[in-house]
Amino acid sequence: MNQLRTRRPTGQVSWPIIILAGVEGGGKTWSAVEATSMDLIDRSFFLEVGERMGDEYAAVPGSDYEIVEHDGTWRQILASVHAAAAVAPAEGKANLMIVDSVTEVWTLLSDMAQHQANMRAQQKGRGGGGDAQITMDLWNAAKDALGDFLGALRSFPGPVILTARLDNVSVVEGGKPTGDTTWKIRAEKNLPYQATVIMQARQPRDWLMTKIASTKLQLPPGGEKKIGPSFTVEALLEQMGVTAATSASTYVRPSPDGTPQQSQAAAQARAREAQEFLERCRTLTDRDALLQEQGEARRLGVYDQWVEIGKRLSSAAQAEPADDGVETVTPEVVTDGDATD
Repeated sequence: MNQLRTRRPTGQVSWPIIILAGVEGGGKTWSAVEATSMDLIDRSFFLEVGERMGDEYAAVPGSDYEIVEHDGTWRQILASVHAAAAVAPAEGKANLMIVDSVTEVWTLLSDMAQHQANMRAQQKGRGGGGDAQITMDLWNAAKDALGDFLGALRSFPGPVILTARLDNVSVVEGGKPTGDTTWKIRAEKNLPYQATVIMQARQPRDWLMTKIASTKLQLPPGGEKKIGPSFTVEALLEQMGVTAATSASTYVRPSPDGTPQQSQAAAQARAREAQEFLERCRTLTDRDALLQEQGEARRLGVYDQWVEIGKRLSSAAQAEPADDGVETVTPEVVTDGDATD
């Protein structure tokens, strides 16, 4: 018989995902980098995808961030987000993640789908001078990849800021333009539903709030709130009640294949546990004590990091001169081939 599991709500605010969407030169990246100076923030990670000014924004007054390096492949970009999410902030602080820009993230995933479609066409002898049609299964794979990306961001221990490009596009009904226009974030069409807050700069530094999911801050009737040039991420977080006591989201990604999923709060707790475990292992100086932690390293999914700690322990032991008359034994870490669970 299935057991019903329940708990009482905490009333705590969750770490928000904030989209700063704007026209070219709108100030979206500048506003994101300004937030790195907040007292709340311990470490800020700046993930640049398809953009090129990550170093230059260090000129923003008070900025304090680290550029996340990657080789441009989706695998390494996603792995970088997971790695950043596993970094625990200092006591009483939060970390900050900036993705510049989520428009280019979706462009990359779309380009990957197009490349796969072209490869399929060539294999079937249909390759021509143009691009092949992207089939629904490839679009679904791209959306799943974006879901993985957002899932990793939800487990991040602090606020997440996504910059995006904003376009004024024609409204089309029944395949025909109506003559009206609307402002649209250039990204996967469902992305706005995943955001906690959306700020739009339809003119440089003229900020407009178009979405807010908060019990402390709501939009007025009409669905938009003008903030103007005075907008800062810091003021927004304060109004939302975001503090160091804020928790991870309770979101659990639906699992169509039946694989159990963790809530983001549980994933964040597990990441903290893994980080604390590795820090404890780094303090060990005895081979046998380290080997006793092998099972825990596997359980927490940090076996490779545990092996590296063991290698450094061995190197340090080899470098130490032996005392006169005392035999030196070099510790060895059990590798995958020798290990027993």
